[in-house]
Amino acid sequence: MTTKQLVGSLSLILTGSSFAATGIFGSYINVTSTNFAGNTAVWYDAQVPVGFRASNPTDFNGFAFGTYNPSAGGALSLTGGEVLTFKGGSPDNIIGAKINYRIYAAGFPSGTYNQINIGFTADATFADAATTSYSSGGDQKWSSGVGTTDLLFGLSNGDYEIESYLEAETDTGTVFSNAGGANFKATFTVIPEPASAMLGVLGSVLLLRRRRI
Repeated sequence: MTTKQLVGSLSLILTGSSFAATGIFGSYINVTSTNFAGNTAVWYDAQVPVGFRASNPTDFNGFAFGTYNPSAGGALSLTGGEVLTFKGGSPDNIIGAKINYRIYAAGFPSGTYNQINIGFTADATFADAATTSYSSGGDQKWSSGVGTTDLLFGLSNGDYEIESYLEAETDTGTVFSNAGGANFKATFTVIPEPASAMLGVLGSVLLLRRRRI
């Protein structure tokens, strides 16, 4: 078992899913960034499924998405989510899945979570975002693009964290994919727009000029 799979197994235990008739055994977060993969959508591991995997996506948790200047074309977007669920039959049915996220200044967790629905995709047999096939009875995949959610919108210059967790709604309550309650966190930086930077320089020049006068 790899380290990532061990972490995924511990997460499953900590969330209580392994003791329930219904739960989540894997999840992924899809991000599109001008800094990676030619600005195409990429799947990142959130909760790593235990066992054999056909591929090994990059962990979302702890990933640094780099620096962005929106006015120069820099873009960072949340573009999808995937939840893999298991169920033991009625009344333990999965009735919906969601991805939740919030953005805040690095080191200062705050703010409410934005929540986006994830649509049902398939009953087993199916392939997940890592192209691994699952065929156990009761397994389901909830996976869809969630549109293009601009993660840079309205942000001033600075360092930020995006914190996320995924969930599935069942007949008897909500189950979570959330790294044992710590959630999945990645970082990025927004730098000055050229116009703003120029205004700052001009302001400094004018201030120095006034002091000399």
